[in-house]
Amino acid sequence: MRRRPRANHIVAVLLVCAAVSGAVGSVQAATAFFQKDFSEMGHVPNVSAPQTGICAAAADINSFIYLWNHFPQVYGSTNLLPDWDGDGTLTQSDYLASRDKLANGWEHNGTSRLGMYAGGNTGTANAIWEHTLYWFEDFAPGTTVFDGQLNQNGASWHGGQVLEQSYPTWSFLWNSLAAAVDIELGLLPTSSGIGHAVTFTGLAFNDLDADGRWDANEAVEQVGFVDPNKPNQMTWANVSTGTGGRIQLPWGPEQKTYYVYRAFTEGPISVPEPAAAVSLFALLLFGSFWIRRRKC
Repeated sequence: MRRRPRANHIVAVLLVCAAVSGAVGSVQAATAFFQKDFSEMGHVPNVSAPQTGICAAAADINSFIYLWNHFPQVYGSTNLLPDWDGDGTLTQSDYLASRDKLANGWEHNGTSRLGMYAGGNTGTANAIWEHTLYWFEDFAPGTTVFDGQLNQNGASWHGGQVLEQSYPTWSFLWNSLAAAVDIELGLLPTSSGIGHAVTFTGLAFNDLDADGRWDANEAVEQVGFVDPNKPNQMTWANVSTGTGGRIQLPWGPEQKTYYVYRAFTEGPISVPEPAAAVSLFALLLFGSFWIRRRKC
């Protein structure tokens, strides 16, 4: 199992981002919003009560749609998003079918996959991680590297040797975001309640040096995400620091405090040339990411 390198190879890209956004010049602290293009994200909903929620499956499919849209030269020739009805066109009904199969199981070349929420699985981090990998192995083999942080030891899981036992850190989230990979967050309440999963899409931080990139001395103020409970909008939530340095945010109708207990990522092993060079300029100039600034 290959792991996405964590080396900070993105500095040059981000410096150009800063120049494009007008961040370079007189240094004035401001809140910088660094976010993925929302139009590239999936908008697949969670199921509604009285059905049991399958938010992790919905969050995954919303991530996979982003990969499909952002890296067509990698995933466009794969079956990452299957055309389940065979009509030759990917539509929301195919995405909903993918969500349901990821949650409740699928068959592929004689192999049965249980699903994240079926066959004794209950949407645990283990079931989510392994079935995410199974999906790529079955539908887009040989295309993707995986990475993650979570507050338990996942080394014995399928492909789990790449997982770091740690609450997700800002450094990990920032590097993953800037590398344009998929990122799914798992949330748990600090008190009683059920967990949730969202697709991470952006950071807002106090950009002290006005360079358009997050640095360790710059406070993160908000996180952006696609919430499968309301997938047609970008959700932004204020953040705080909890026990053990874990990231906390309000979530749900009652805005209870939740903490981020896992962050799983998926991204292409490589982007073919010359598409890689083209995608760099698309990243900076044509809306693959958005940088906006708000003065303090």
